[in-house]
Amino acid sequence: ATAAGVAVLAVATGGRFGVRAEVWAAAAGLVAAHPLGVGPGRGGAMIDAAVPGDEPFAHAHDLWLHWAVESGVGGLLAALALTGIATVAVAAAARHGSVAAAASGAGLAGFAVLSLADHPANASRIALALFVVLGATVAGATGARRGPGRPDGRHAAVRPRPVPGRGRPG
Repeated sequence: ATAAGVAVLAVATGGRFGVRAEVWAAAAGLVAAHPLGVGPGRGGAMIDAAVPGDEPFAHAHDLWLHWAVESGVGGLLAALALTGIATVAVAAAARHGSVAAAASGAGLAGFAVLSLADHPANASRIALALFVVLGATVAGATGARRGPGRPDGRHAAVRPRPVPGRGRPG
């Protein structure tokens, strides 16, 4: 996701990222140097120390890259898995006609695009909102997969249909 985002941004900006290119390079270097991560809450300070200049940095300006910096390759895989699960859940619920899935999918897609060049979830209130929407999305997808039936999700017993010309079955 991050490589694709960088490619899209490269085309959109004519290859000029400004200081973000330095931040992304520093963050990628930290991931290479610390494959298990630098620890929660330490990514911004580590990136800030690695990028020359006076401008302070609190995060990697890419959600997935920042999670890789702080929680390592395993954390990046978990973040990518969450992204994939949300995508599959939205698609499944939308296929079943869920209007809520379409709305949450649009919101999550916008959040994902924004997260390619920033890390909006570094603010706890935004992170909480993200996870509430993710939870509602997955819950809605689970309900859509169940389909019609009883409120507890179980379906009533299926009765055999009569075969034409043979009367009702047993």
